[in-house]
Amino acid sequence: MPLFTPGTMISTPSGERLVQELRPGDVVFNKRGVAVQIRWQGAATLNAHELYGNPHLHPITFHRGSVAPGVPMRDTAFSQNVGLEASSCRGGHIHAAGAKTVAAKKLINHRDVRPVSPITVTYIHFHFDRHEIIRANGVWVECYSPLDAENGARRSAQRTELFYFFPELRNLQVDKPKSTKPLENKGLWKRLQDL
Repeated sequence: MPLFTPGTMISTPSGERLVQELRPGDVVFNKRGVAVQIRWQGAATLNAHELYGNPHLHPITFHRGSVAPGVPMRDTAFSQNVGLEASSCRGGHIHAAGAKTVAAKKLINHRDVRPVSPITVTYIHFHFDRHEIIRANGVWVECYSPLDAENGARRSAQRTELFYFFPELRNLQVDKPKSTKPLENKGLWKRLQDL
């Protein structure tokens, strides 16, 4: 999906940028090395009252080097259903064969990948025209779009988590892109408006 936390660095054509500084219209690199434009961005902060008794809302902390040697490049926290690219994860064998991503919560080992119980947490999410894999603190993670038909029902945990933090996405109204190039997924804007 991901739900990033502030301080996470995202790979962009102008270098690494803080996730909290990115806005719709900015571009980031995807796994294919293509610059893709952010279409929607939102942030949600949960306080101690909201987090108490809801461990499924707590972030998962990945210590430096816990995914692969030198990855992530620094300690990083994601929401529990963030999909990390399976082929780049140490211990990636724990997920179903053929899966392209593995949820952060499936990598918990209580040593260098563990849930934390913060007093408050801010999650940041953004959408592209379609599902993308982007680089965050050196980790390849999926940017889940609940509207991408390729994701289907197998993403229900991610969809539920996303709508919990950003209920406004259920009724999102999106302006058409300013680009004159045709979109790869022409039905996206209609589906966004119908959500």
